[in-house]
Amino acid sequence: MNCNWARFNKKTEKGFLFENVSMVKDDQNLTCDSLFVDSPKNIMIAYSNANGNATLVQDKQIIKSNTIEYVELPESDGVSYAARGDVIITEEERIATCGEAIYDRENGKTVMKINPKIIDNEQTIAGSEIYLSYNDDVLDRVFIPSDAHVTNPINGFREWIEVIDGDSVSYSDSVNFSDDMTGSALRGFFIDGKLDSMRLEGMATTLYHIFEDSIYQGKNKASGDTIQMKFKDNDLETIFISGGSEGIYTPDSADAQMEGPIKYKSE
Repeated sequence: MNCNWARFNKKTEKGFLFENVSMVKDDQNLTCDSLFVDSPKNIMIAYSNANGNATLVQDKQIIKSNTIEYVELPESDGVSYAARGDVIITEEERIATCGEAIYDRENGKTVMKINPKIIDNEQTIAGSEIYLSYNDDVLDRVFIPSDAHVTNPINGFREWIEVIDGDSVSYSDSVNFSDDMTGSALRGFFIDGKLDSMRLEGMATTLYHIFEDSIYQGKNKASGDTIQMKFKDNDLETIFISGGSEGIYTPDSADAQMEGPIKYKSE
């Protein structure tokens, strides 16, 4: 441990470290403005004077927040923590933000509360609370009990033909959309830390845009009791809607070969 100055009670084995505090232990690295140490309970609480200035690095995660309280777990070679205030958790290409995050290393679970949101390869997952489950420190499952909302930006090209002086001229332009999915609850499943499939449950709705060889074909808005999605290389590959499903497919207005919109329904 390093700091500018410290105060420690030998009798209680408790103390404070102040200014430019840093600690390095194995794969853990902690920096903060001040640190409370409770040696008998193996508890440390890191504080920041500025928002998000307390930082804990553990394995592949970087946790930043106003305060970080953590307990060392020698049997699991790591720490459990509770981060509060302007929490930002960075893990490879994934960024999670919330007001409070509680990580139980022994059981491999994290609970994110207060406006939780996960951004993974530009896809955003949000809800009332987000529960993360890990297997060997790799994200395995995500569960949102209510107010699930997923958005995913998607882009490609739109092509159309215009007749000028009797000649057909082809045009193309780039287009950008956002797929949007909601449900009462969400369950996400990961393989090797990458999103493999997702299930929206309860009054599920989805708006997604269809491309073929990067050329925009149209949009589909659908709803049902349950919506199941399969992903490949972070792109939506298949979608299955069950339980009173209905929807509207609207082809691209530039596609003269297809009339629309097309409504469909299934019990």
